Amino acid sequence: MYELDNRKDQVMTVCKLALANVMMWTRDHYFLTDYAHATWGRLALLFQLRGVVISTRHMVSVELYSFNDR
Repeated sequence: MYELDNRKDQVMTVCKLALANVMMWTRDHYFLTDYAHATWGRLALLFQLRGVVISTRHMVSVELYSFNDR
């Protein structure tokens, strides 16, 4: 009988959990309370928008370009 090697599965589980935590932290800190229970599928369009990030010493400004699909 061969012993299963679960190390790769454990690493993938940790990576998935870390990504989910980053998404939830971003959602909680940068989106309105209306998005409190939004899933990745709903927020993915916002993360994929093109735009410009301008960083100064005291402020970070993000300008997102609007959707072109009506």
